[in-house]
Amino acid sequence: MNALVIVRAARRAAVARDFPVASRWTALAAGRYPPAMPIIATIMNSTTGQPIQRFTFGRVPKPWVSFTLETGELVTADRVDIGKPAPGKVVVPVSVWVTPKQ
Repeated sequence: MNALVIVRAARRAAVARDFPVASRWTALAAGRYPPAMPIIATIMNSTTGQPIQRFTFGRVPKPWVSFTLETGELVTADRVDIGKPAPGKVVVPVSVWVTPKQ
């Protein structure tokens, strides 16, 4: 066999080993999306304007989200503020405003 044919076959085998599907589009269509980044939000008190705690959400919280604070109190979000990232940064500031009963 020609040396060029052997080199091409070796390259194809290496690519097939690294990428088990024909293209990235096929991989995305097959449901192999990269894992989502968790959203770290600051829980703010609507009455005082002070931060209560930090909370991690699996995705961007909806304005009607309900969750339990560290104190054990069930609260519903009044509003969700999504800010702009700082220049050169990827992390977006997220604030969830709640009105605790206490």
